[in-house]
Amino acid sequence: MSNTSTIARKYDRAFGLFDVDGNGVIEKKDFDLLADAVLRVGGIKAGTVKERELHKTFHACWEAVSAFDDGDGKVTREEFHRALQARFSERGLLEQHYLPAMEASFSVIDTDDDHKVPAAQMVRYLEALGVPVGEAGAVCAEMDIDGDGHITREEFRAGWMDYLLDTTHDTVGSRLLGGNTA
Repeated sequence: MSNTSTIARKYDRAFGLFDVDGNGVIEKKDFDLLADAVLRVGGIKAGTVKERELHKTFHACWEAVSAFDDGDGKVTREEFHRALQARFSERGLLEQHYLPAMEASFSVIDTDDDHKVPAAQMVRYLEALGVPVGEAGAVCAEMDIDGDGHITREEFRAGWMDYLLDTTHDTVGSRLLGGNTA
């Protein structure tokens, strides 16, 4: 499998994640729906600092992706691929545009703020993102690099960075959103 097709499959999985309502395009409301799903997993109520920060960072992600919109307020699969290729294929741009949302997501699911998330909580998070129920546990087990039954902030970040930057199909990040990218 070529590196290009591996990345394209990863981007397609991500598109499916962000197209929360399944209408074939990504809109700002999809980012709100996704943030709300993550907030439910963490049991976070409206008006809290974590809730506001998560929505703020998800809106910033929307702004980065929507910069490639043709002006209709909807991002097609093709526009999404262009956005990821242009903005997210470099580590620096990825960290600038995505890392704050990833960090805010982790803070939401880290309900006791101890910088680690129990495996069961991580499974619920992955399922909220659309990872199939039967695959979320296996993905979580792979993310748990030290095998302690918790996902640390570093393990979480490493999985997402791998998903967005690694061009191979046999890594934890390749399976992060479920499915086989091979």
